[in-house]
Amino acid sequence: MVELLIASRNRGKVTEIREIFSLKNVDLLDLHELGFEGEIEESGDTFEENALIKARAAFHRYSRPVIADDSGL
Repeated sequence: MVELLIASRNRGKVTEIREIFSLKNVDLLDLHELGFEGEIEESGDTFEENALIKARAAFHRYSRPVIADDSGL
C-alpha cells in the first residue's frame, strides 16, 4: 500500500482528498495525525506555488510522499 501525507490541517480539504482516494490502495495521513501544530506560510503568487510550498515543507519535515492543494478558498 502506498502512503501519502496530506499537507493540510484544513479538515474539509482533508476529507475531500480522502474521498478522492477512497477506492485506491493508498493510506492517507494528515498533518493533524502527525501532531503538526504550526502553519505553513503560503507566500506564493499562485495556487500552484502555494501548493508546492506546502508539499515541500511537509516533505522536508516528515520525509514522506506528499499531496498538497491550494484552491484559494
